[in-house]
Amino acid sequence: MKSAFWGFAVCGIFSTSVSAMGYSSEYFACMNNAQASTTQAALCMKSELKQQTKRYEYFADIHVKVLPKEQQKSQETINKKWLTLRDEHCLIKNLKLSVGHASKYYSCALKKTQAQADLLEKQAYKYR
Repeated sequence: MKSAFWGFAVCGIFSTSVSAMGYSSEYFACMNNAQASTTQAALCMKSELKQQTKRYEYFADIHVKVLPKEQQKSQETINKKWLTLRDEHCLIKNLKLSVGHASKYYSCALKKTQAQADLLEKQAYKYR
């Protein structure tokens, strides 16, 4: 019985997602190194936003695949629209105005994307 439990535990460890919920350890290290530099912090957030967007797309794709075929296209459209609405809400149009505006955009988009990716990741585990 104990060996069966450990077998399941090991399978559970290897079957979980490579990307963990929340921000990456690289992001925290980058932000610690940035200290008071707005420019460096914006670069850290930009890099992490790319990673979190990949996480969002990965888990959104899992969600789409479990839907009936007739619903998949519309869900893909909704997922793409979510990214567009995120950018509009976080004022991507101001991205190039200044480092301060870029930092505000990346901070806003990063928070929203990380939260949405976490939500989709939680839902994805229901499908496994």
